[in-house]
Amino acid sequence: MIDLISDPLTFSRISNKQQNLCVDCTKRRMSMEQELEYKYDIAADQKEADMLEVIEQVLKNESICVQKRTTRDRVFHYYDTAEFACLEKGWTLRRVAGFDPKNGDGKGLFRYDMKVGEVNTAARLEGKYWTDTSLSPAEVVSHFDCADQVAQCSVVASAGTRHHKFVVTFFGTTIEMSYDLFWHEDGELMFQELECELVKGDPAQLDAFCHMLRKASGETFSIIAVQKYQRVMDYIRSL
Repeated sequence: MIDLISDPLTFSRISNKQQNLCVDCTKRRMSMEQELEYKYDIAADQKEADMLEVIEQVLKNESICVQKRTTRDRVFHYYDTAEFACLEKGWTLRRVAGFDPKNGDGKGLFRYDMKVGEVNTAARLEGKYWTDTSLSPAEVVSHFDCADQVAQCSVVASAGTRHHKFVVTFFGTTIEMSYDLFWHEDGELMFQELECELVKGDPAQLDAFCHMLRKASGETFSIIAVQKYQRVMDYIRSL
């Protein structure tokens, strides 16, 4: 288990200027942004309603200002090569469906994401592309400018998801906390986890918020440095 305060890769050392960063995805450059977040595992037998009660009680007891709360169901499709090049590199290439932009939910019907770098560290980068069009795998990799490394990719896994999101203010810093549940196509819960992501403000306050959250919840969850795509594949391979 990694301690948030002593972790040498703590986000406190990172300046949060929302600037575009680049990762060498071929011999060209792909524009990405830092994703500053911590991920926590929640026990599979933890009831959804009970976990929400824990979160809500902590926020109330600690007088945390909740700017916005939403619950959304999505469908995730993960792309990879036959050799699972993305999985081996620790990348995620996915399509997220289930948005309703006409009612203020998302910027398009589909969001395509690419994530690279180690989870829970400053090296984690992400790119997002919104569209109302369902793209072919070739169009997806072409958009993210990484075709030579994930050529001939296809959908290799999918999941039904639910996301309980809380946008909170903590000492002037905006943090998005998301309680995420992932189901296999057979309806079985694969895993559930909690993410706390810096939206705007001081990275040190993200550390402090996470430390407070875990302590106030009675250590209900533990930090995990594994991306969701890896967890989905681990579950599928265990069947």
